[in-house]
Amino acid sequence: MGEYFDEDDNIRVEGFQKTLSVIRDFIEEGEKHNVSFYVAVGTAALRRAKNGEQLLQLVRDIVGVDITILEKEEEAYLSLLSAFIHFQNQIERDKPILLIDQGGGSTEISCGELRGDIFHFWGLESLELGSGLLKNLFLQDKKSEIQFAYRNTMDYIRDELERHKLFPELANRPPVQAFGMGSAITNITGVRGNRRQHGRVITTERMQYLIDTRIDLYQTNPMKVEALLHQYESDHERMENLERDLLMLYGLPVYQRLLETYNLDRLTVCGYG
Repeated sequence: MGEYFDEDDNIRVEGFQKTLSVIRDFIEEGEKHNVSFYVAVGTAALRRAKNGEQLLQLVRDIVGVDITILEKEEEAYLSLLSAFIHFQNQIERDKPILLIDQGGGSTEISCGELRGDIFHFWGLESLELGSGLLKNLFLQDKKSEIQFAYRNTMDYIRDELERHKLFPELANRPPVQAFGMGSAITNITGVRGNRRQHGRVITTERMQYLIDTRIDLYQTNPMKVEALLHQYESDHERMENLERDLLMLYGLPVYQRLLETYNLDRLTVCGYG
């Protein structure tokens, strides 16, 4: 939903329609397996949306599903707990781990550790670095040259990342392992589907290689943003390629630089988060 905000922080009709379509798909799939009860949660986008309550009521009225909006801490706790559960046989006990979770509206960084069989959650920080938000930032000034839109967005990413302060618990005990969630990281695994992506290891070197394969198309391109969109808007496949490019160019540096902050050079994809 992060890419469907208007200038007043309301989610546009297209965002609601897409969300409703996804919920209907899940319900349809659930009916094939005789599911009679559904649990639905909303995260950063619905926390931010001024018309969030209206959207929740519409979903309730149309498909009969109640959506609970998670607080930031709840979302981070559950995401990190998911990583612990799915990788409990691979995680070192009594050693801190880090989770980087980039959604459409924000990126959450959280940390914790497994002491024996007890999960300890230390906290989180939320940065305004969602993949949808960054895409909108790049595309917002249609009259701007692509090279300037690219640089402005990278400057924004740098400034927002500088807000992140090391977790006090990690000052003398750096994390030994990192996990990643979010479309930017799952899109570069080379495989489709959560099950197949789950557990893949992505290095910062691989991230940089992928960024380098696309960066020349944007970093020095004098074409206007509106001309770029005009080229792609009538071709669904090319538009998907543009969105993948933007995910790589603006999503991967977020993971990359956060990993470097903690002297890590790789993360494990948590596809079931």
